[in-house]
Amino acid sequence: MDPVCQACGFQGESINHILFSCSIARQVWALSNVPFPENGFDLVSHYSNIHYLTLMIKNPMISTTVKEAIPWIAWYLWKNRNAILFEGISFLPTEIISKIMVEAELWSMAQQHEKEKDRDHKEASKLQVQRWSPPNRGWLKCNIGMDWDRDRNRGGGAWVVRNDRGHVLMHSRRAFSNINDLHEAKYQALLWTLDSMIAHRLNHIIIALDDNTLTGMIIRPREWPNFKCYYVEVMKRLAHIEWWRIMKEDKLTTREAFLIAQSVTKGEYLQSYVASGAPFWLQELFENEERLPSVLLYSLLGFPVCVGVVLAVNCVFGIRL
Repeated sequence: MDPVCQACGFQGESINHILFSCSIARQVWALSNVPFPENGFDLVSHYSNIHYLTLMIKNPMISTTVKEAIPWIAWYLWKNRNAILFEGISFLPTEIISKIMVEAELWSMAQQHEKEKDRDHKEASKLQVQRWSPPNRGWLKCNIGMDWDRDRNRGGGAWVVRNDRGHVLMHSRRAFSNINDLHEAKYQALLWTLDSMIAHRLNHIIIALDDNTLTGMIIRPREWPNFKCYYVEVMKRLAHIEWWRIMKEDKLTTREAFLIAQSVTKGEYLQSYVASGAPFWLQELFENEERLPSVLLYSLLGFPVCVGVVLAVNCVFGIRL
């Protein structure tokens, strides 16, 4: 292995050099607003420097944003070194710190969501625990999440498609502007989701969302005459899907989709995208909801499966003729 640092040309590359004394590392640490040691980082011992960073993470005088970024700084400096060495790609310090801040904030949001989820579970300890319910064998399930920012009239939407084993096939996120209320936000998210399902040619799909009005409008249209225009637009799209099902699910069972949507309204991530698999920052949440072997066995045998509290009357099947 070449002992020369490929980033700055220093002779005698080491862990300490990569993370603390390389010119790129020094610039990244400076841009991160992490307070430097009084005499600068130790030029020899990375143990000493890591001990100092540990103290900074515990320091109540430092902002939470800066403290949460510290582990990601070390990780991305190491990744940048590997990118130079193995791929011949080098990133500017400003690009590195930008990636770090995004990763740190998304991770923080996921951790905060976990804390909120734990608190909710403790408060509802006497109630039946609600879990994501998988579709029957051969079907897919698309959970829709929506959040609305009243101050900015902005909505964040997300959908997540999983198969009957609970494996995430793809997910998407979108920002909606000029949204006047939460109901409009959920309606626009539903139309966008259906358009996406059509574009990806998905069939045998269950559309699950946390909204009594929209599901009731589709299941019992005669009881919702004021929503006839909404109903017509939804059915136009469903006509392009051969086998479909609409059902209402509680927000707790669609928390991952909601959290992705919330990254628009709370995290200010306005870029829309579609990606295969699950987002890395929610990977653990999705994996925790992978189906239990006993549940999978019932599905393989052809029995209907419902894990959690989902009312059977709040769903309807559709077949394109």
